[in-house]
Amino acid sequence: ADGKFLMKFGSSGSGEGQFNRPTDVAVDKDGVIYVADWMNDRIQVFDTDGSFVTLKTGDATVSKWGRDKLDANSEMWGERDRAEGMERERLFWAPSGITVDDDNNVFICESPRNRIQVYR
Repeated sequence: ADGKFLMKFGSSGSGEGQFNRPTDVAVDKDGVIYVADWMNDRIQVFDTDGSFVTLKTGDATVSKWGRDKLDANSEMWGERDRAEGMERERLFWAPSGITVDDDNNVFICESPRNRIQVYR
């Protein structure tokens, strides 16, 4: 690296491609850029040129073990739907760190919830 300026992208705000306290950036092996947008409670995704692609607000799911347990107990069938749709838990809350491994798995740190979410 020779310190030559390459590009900038984003601005202040809450729209697509806008940030409110971005806290971390990760780039996968294909050059896709992931930004932890802390105060907007989301992850934004950009292409190699810094153009907005999509945003992620989080997904809540029940683990395979949990699905099997809920499916095996007919009196709990409604619990699975509630667990899959817990609005508060499925949204990111102040994502503060992000990294991408060699298999393009995206790891997102949420300090307020003391958890790491992993996406492919």
